Amino acid sequence: MVLPMGSRDLAEADRDLAGLADRWASAVRQTSFVALSGPDLVDLLATQLHRLAAALVADPFCDEPGYEVGAALVSARLTSEAALHRTVAVLAELPAVVGGGEHRLSGRMAALLGAVAGGFTRAVRERTVLEQERVRLAALNAVRAAERSHRESAARLRATFDAAGVAIAIGDLDGNLVDVNPALARMLGAEAGDLLGRSAFDFFHPDDVATIQAATQEWLSEGDGEQVRVERRFRRADGRVGWVMLTVSLARTAGGGPGYLVAMAEDVTERHRLQDELHHQAHHDPLTGLPNRTLLWQHLAELLGRATPQCRLGLCFLDLDEFKMVNDTLGHGLGDQLLVAVADRLHACVRDAGHFIARVGGDEFVVILCGTNGPERPVALAEAMLAALRPAINIDGHHLNVSASIGIVEQPALGADPEEILRAADTTLYWAKADGRDRWALFDAERSAHQQLRYALTGRLPAALEAGELTVEYQPIVALPRAGAARAPAGVRGAEALLRWHHPELGTLSPNTFVPAAEQTGLIVPLGRWVLRQACTQAAQWQQRLADPPFVSVNLSARQCADPGLLEDVTQALDETGLRPDGLQLELTETAVMQACTPPRVILQALADLGVRVAIDDFGIGYSNLAQLRHLPLHGLKLAGALMAGVRAATPDRVDEGVVATVVSLAHTLDLTVTAEGVENAAQAARLAALGCDLAQGWHFGRPGPAEVVERLAARTGDQPGDGGPPG
Repeated sequence: MVLPMGSRDLAEADRDLAGLADRWASAVRQTSFVALSGPDLVDLLATQLHRLAAALVADPFCDEPGYEVGAALVSARLTSEAALHRTVAVLAELPAVVGGGEHRLSGRMAALLGAVAGGFTRAVRERTVLEQERVRLAALNAVRAAERSHRESAARLRATFDAAGVAIAIGDLDGNLVDVNPALARMLGAEAGDLLGRSAFDFFHPDDVATIQAATQEWLSEGDGEQVRVERRFRRADGRVGWVMLTVSLARTAGGGPGYLVAMAEDVTERHRLQDELHHQAHHDPLTGLPNRTLLWQHLAELLGRATPQCRLGLCFLDLDEFKMVNDTLGHGLGDQLLVAVADRLHACVRDAGHFIARVGGDEFVVILCGTNGPERPVALAEAMLAALRPAINIDGHHLNVSASIGIVEQPALGADPEEILRAADTTLYWAKADGRDRWALFDAERSAHQQLRYALTGRLPAALEAGELTVEYQPIVALPRAGAARAPAGVRGAEALLRWHHPELGTLSPNTFVPAAEQTGLIVPLGRWVLRQACTQAAQWQQRLADPPFVSVNLSARQCADPGLLEDVTQALDETGLRPDGLQLELTETAVMQACTPPRVILQALADLGVRVAIDDFGIGYSNLAQLRHLPLHGLKLAGALMAGVRAATPDRVDEGVVATVVSLAHTLDLTVTAEGVENAAQAARLAALGCDLAQGWHFGRPGPAEVVERLAARTGDQPGDGGPPG
């Protein structure tokens, strides 16, 4: 049988499965009487291993083969509890043999082990029922024969009764014990003589007595069948509690009326213990002991299923910041210890309040709060968890500073969907990370809808490009009069290329609607390449038609800056359109420029050497070191609107004016051109000119529009004397 073993050698996997079959046979051979020879037993178990291995990696996953394997063991007469225990121990090694991600297969293996145990116990129970039926019939036949020949039948009955391996008790219709066999006395840990005359209900767990009595009386009064089967807890003489599978039969008198009760009992305590252990393994994280994703889902579904219109719930989705760096630098072993320490701190935050906490991924935890009445309680809990994680955690001499980001959802519970709640919390978690980490964020339906719209639009971008829905508009960039120069009309020196999407249903969309998601998905690279080509084509036409053509300024995203094909894209666009390099300006964000390193910085230098202008866009909102500007291949700065807020105010802020003047002075010292953005009126333009800004753009000079508008303005400027401003 060929199994999808991932990158493992198939022959090696087959040898490992064969070795596992040998170990399995050795483990169980002495636990039961097996009619099969040694090689036949190995072949049988090897066949079962292949069935389990195939089920383990199958998609979709199904645990039914586990039940069939458990039944096959019983059919081979491997029926002892020791055989089941050793089988579970051996099969636990199967994920490592199959390969393909033991962490991913652990949940499936736990389900398969539970199915094996279930199939085993079901087959054993059916086998036991057959034995019990034979014993019951023998007992009943012996009783009837006793009425005909008391002495002979009594001897046969006693021999069968005493020698039976199944625990048997005979009682009156009130449940008082009339006779018990040695097997029952051993099961209860008492002497047979001490049991006679006592009520059978004395040996059941107190919490189950009322239920058993009611069921027995109902069965006797309604005469529904000749026997009843129940599985309940019982108490041994030493007080220990176990589980028993009890089959109670009604023996009738010669006249056909109820005579007495015959009960046969099977101690199934070990099976219950094993099932509980397997259930715990399937629903709890083996590293931290917290509930896992499966149990979280069940708990959340149960809460929502019994919710009333007044019920609300809160959910905190927590993810450690930069945990991957811990694993990569200090190893997964220390990372696991860190997760245990984090789980302990988080559990301490929620334990007294009774909130449900689960580990749902590598470094992801979820807390569910019931009975909330608004976001206050989950927010307070989130702040408490963040505070609990901030003190350093000491592991093996390492002092680890841990922070986390938390997404919070608080909403009515009635009618809510578990998957949607978890998805909303996961989305909100990444809002917190995007806002700076070590913080929480509260779910906002409007923001989520806007984000979903962004991603939906991004997915349609390639089709929109093919359909011609995307266009490029241009906003004039004009020269400002220099300080001390005579006032002159603003001269068009350039134009910024701005992408627009004319959506057939949503109308004209600005780049802010879809570009951020395109940046995250990588679509920004081909999209930016298209904008670059369109802009270069237009600027080349201006160079052909105008005496003093404006340059075109194109924005580059962070992904484009890091793309190794950027230089080739620019060179190809210039060559194919015929645009002179000085007719193109590339605008990069301040952060992208300052983070640029080899090879991106080398590419920027190559572009500058080619003659292409390189400018920093939105300068003043990033974190750049001004002293580093002199080492970068830059030609200009575009001041961010936030930096000039005080300058553009009706009553200018002298401090803001001073900051702008200082930045302009430094830029001029470095031979950089300064462009002011967002100029809305003549007073602002005059103020910025007085501060030394070289260029400006904004609604005062012209809104984004067709290339023809910029061309007309540039042609009109070319007919007038210039102001001697710097080249755009």
